[in-house]
Parts: sequence; C-alpha cells; structure tokens
Amino acid sequence: MFQKRIDKKGILLPFFLVALFIITLYNLQAAETGKIVGVVKDAGTNEPLPGVNMMIPGTTLGGATNLEGKYFILNVPVGTYELTASMMGYTKVT
Repeated sequence: MFQKRIDKKGILLPFFLVALFIITLYNLQAAETGKIVGVVKDAGTNEPLPGVNMMIPGTTLGGATNLEGKYFILNVPVGTYELTASMMGYTKVT
C-alpha cells in the first residue's frame, strides 16, 4: 500500500529538452530552405496560363500554376536552380 512518489521535475525536464530539440531542428531547417514564386504567361497574348507544371529538374520539387498563372514551390534548399515549365499544347521550356 505504499505509493511511489513521482518527482514532477524528473518528468518535466526530459519533456522540455525534447521539445527544445524539436523546435531547434525546425528552425535550422527553416533557415536553410526558401521559396520560389512566379507567374507564367503566354508569350504571344500575355495572358496568364493556368495548369502549367513547374518543376526543378533532378528533384521531386515542383508546383502548378493557379487560374492567375501564379505558382510557388516551397522548401527549396538554398542554391541556384533551373525551372522547367510544361503544359499540353505548348513547348516545354527550361
């Protein structure tokens, strides 16, 4: 009928350290990535093109344009990249 006394400091300290570690990792990752944004328009009419696939060759990163021709690609590691735009009825452009 003896109950073991639980030390609250002993429980909270490991939880705090794990939470601090996760937050630190998230902030480090956030500092090393960026975002690519842009607008795709028809060269002849200057009209925005919806549904264009925008990809970074050699990666799995990419996105598609919305109805206004705007796109964004998140979590891009810092560096210099080429983008490839492709859409049915148009020539693929890098």
